[in-house]
Amino acid sequence: MTCSVILKSFNRPWLLGVCLESIRECLGPDGQVIVADDGTLPDLWAEARRRYGHLATDWIHSEAGEAKWTLCREGRFAEVVPTCGETWNRAHAAVQADVIFLIEDDSYLTRRVSAVACAWALRAVPETLCLIGLAERCAMEDGTGPVGHGPGSGNAWIEGRDLGWSEHFRMLRHAVWPWSFDGIFYRRADWDRIGPWPEGVATGPMEGFVQRRLAELGWMDRSYGVAAAHAGIGGPFCRFDWQTSCRTDHPSTYAGRFRHVDACNAAWLSGEFVPTYRDVRMGRWPSDRLRSSDGMQLHYPRALRQINYVTGHELCGELAGEAADARWLSQANAEAARYGEAPWEAVPPECRSA
Repeated sequence: MTCSVILKSFNRPWLLGVCLESIRECLGPDGQVIVADDGTLPDLWAEARRRYGHLATDWIHSEAGEAKWTLCREGRFAEVVPTCGETWNRAHAAVQADVIFLIEDDSYLTRRVSAVACAWALRAVPETLCLIGLAERCAMEDGTGPVGHGPGSGNAWIEGRDLGWSEHFRMLRHAVWPWSFDGIFYRRADWDRIGPWPEGVATGPMEGFVQRRLAELGWMDRSYGVAAAHAGIGGPFCRFDWQTSCRTDHPSTYAGRFRHVDACNAAWLSGEFVPTYRDVRMGRWPSDRLRSSDGMQLHYPRALRQINYVTGHELCGELAGEAADARWLSQANAEAARYGEAPWEAVPPECRSA
């Protein structure tokens, strides 16, 4: 077995299905895929296993994490007890391969990627700690992304090979080590030294824990690989669905996001909204009027999109009143233009903060 996949998931089964389908299509139909679920609500979890059970080999679920959703929906973030460490550690203990590919349910692969070539690259340069393939993270590391700590330093390249197929990575170093928990290949043996994930620590603070452990191990100078096209070959191989990010450990995720996810889950359970990886790959969900440049992105029906932009919520209440309305209209009309729909003239009452 070349690699095991750990797929971190939480209460977004329609995205879980898309991600699983992308793994099987782009990484291969065989191999170990571990779903590490951090507390999806029982009815959604049962239905996800029924619909997608054939796409994963191991299903790990945290019943203790189920309470988080109600708290976050009500904006009670301070009361949330993180459970992701427990599910992560169980998933890691179940890994069978020496190399792990880690991805989250709100991301999906965008092209075929060779796990053999990535494992070859890790073996070829033992000091390399991980290979990053998430498009948004790659842009951040190149210094071209909208956020981040700036580009890493280094000009070396590494090529992983697999019977005529190759993956290319630019080797970088950075004073702030950019461990990413999404879209990366890494060695199980390295995580055995870094971990385990402390229980009660959420994903955000976990990055600080990893930073401290790398310093303690003397690994801060180890390089990391960023997927990049070389002579027109390769490049990033997965991307993030920014439309449904739901952090349960920080109030920068606002209650409106959770209402949006609840609406998507209800539509998914009823069969009204069941996107597939083919919809993402073709850029055709739900309209055939989408521009070709919008391919490889999941598109939501208008009724679900509008719930996502709730007046008065933005970044912990940073905006309110007319400023929040302007933000809502800007975001919603950008989506409407992408779909070839008529613009919104005002914020609908149902989209205002509760």
